[in-house]
Amino acid sequence: MATISRVGTGVLLLGGLSLGALMVYTLIGLGGVGNPTGRTDGVADIAVFFYDRVDWLDFRQGIAACAHKGLVRPVHEAETEVVVQTPHRQRPIRFTWHPVRGVGQTRAEVRRLATRPDPALAVVGSDNTYWTTVLAEELRASTGSDHDQGPVLLVPWATALRVEPTDGRGDAVPLLGIYPGRTFRFCMNSRRQADLVVRCMVRHDPDRSPARVLMVVDQTDPYSVDMADNFRDAVAAIVTKTEVVEADGDLAFPDLYDVRAARWAEDVWRAVREVPDGRPTWLVLPLQGDPARRLIQALRTQGRSVPEAEAARLDVVCGDGIGLETLSELAGTQPFAVWAVSSATIHGPGAEIGPDAQVLAELVATIADRIDRAAEVVGFDLRAALTRLDVLSDDPAAVAGRSLEFDRKGERVGDDLGHVLLSGPRQTEVLAFERGNGGTWPEPLAMPPASLEARLR
Repeated sequence: MATISRVGTGVLLLGGLSLGALMVYTLIGLGGVGNPTGRTDGVADIAVFFYDRVDWLDFRQGIAACAHKGLVRPVHEAETEVVVQTPHRQRPIRFTWHPVRGVGQTRAEVRRLATRPDPALAVVGSDNTYWTTVLAEELRASTGSDHDQGPVLLVPWATALRVEPTDGRGDAVPLLGIYPGRTFRFCMNSRRQADLVVRCMVRHDPDRSPARVLMVVDQTDPYSVDMADNFRDAVAAIVTKTEVVEADGDLAFPDLYDVRAARWAEDVWRAVREVPDGRPTWLVLPLQGDPARRLIQALRTQGRSVPEAEAARLDVVCGDGIGLETLSELAGTQPFAVWAVSSATIHGPGAEIGPDAQVLAELVATIADRIDRAAEVVGFDLRAALTRLDVLSDDPAAVAGRSLEFDRKGERVGDDLGHVLLSGPRQTEVLAFERGNGGTWPEPLAMPPASLEARLR
């Protein structure tokens, strides 16, 4: 996954206050759990690996959402851990954040968790494709040939289908195949993201197919390389007779920290003007958050001198590198369309959960539900429980109001996952599209701004 844009501080604060209030109430009622930071028999340990504290705060917001819906009962809170109980059998679960730095520290900590006498039940992480690959590689190495005895790896955000080994040796491999049979992805993969946004664009304006698709790829980023491959496949399958050109020369991925970004934007606008008959150009940016935002900002700055009718011929297409907050900041100020995709939901009972916390809340709810249903905690096999998972959208455990099931590879299945966001030319609202039954696309929903921070200048 790319770096996800953040929800508004008000939503996060509300989630934190809700969790804090519930914990105070529960601690009074239970009198604490006794040495919650040490090892306790019967406690299910879940190790959380994020490299940004904001991601850990989002995870805690996901726990708060589950607590609000009665899917867990908070017991203890500290800076790097939260302990909850399952609602019916009061089985304790401890979520611990491991803010390690660097590949060496990460591998050492994963190895310790996987090989100790009472190994962690699951490892959650990470916040991008590279670090998720590191986690998967070390789990495989630490458990040897018998992966049935190790923690499961739960992937909330990494979207890549195939990745290069982190040591640079060998060919690309499936991300979910590094630690096979014990890796489960809760978000959309890059193939589903690309397919969803391209189908939505074609359905939104079927008479406006692009004359050319330009692709800007950061060859040093595994997320970008994988996302680009899947955008090529989606365009080839859905937008027929349209050439996909990977940008090179002046249009290639620029150095973002000097004047070349501005020159790159000028060249993009020149390429848009050169398309005959006024047909649109799609500029696909399969990039992580910061580089995607910088290039969009460069296009926006250079676009001030472009005639409005000409600027409207450009559609910028992203994966999940940017989200609602970035598009809210752009809304009404850029002369071209910007499309993005999210694994969150915009309708139903889960819509009140911040978009960055929805998948995390589903992950927490799934762990709690499976542990609560188990006949015994000792020897509980979370991998087997997840392979049998079949949560319907109206199940009480469906915290975000959508189905949850995995295929044999560990990929999440179900057509109710994800939506597409559009910030149109001079459009003051961000529109959100969710795919309906039978491949239909109901009318989009105008989204409230994700942040009240100052807009781009």
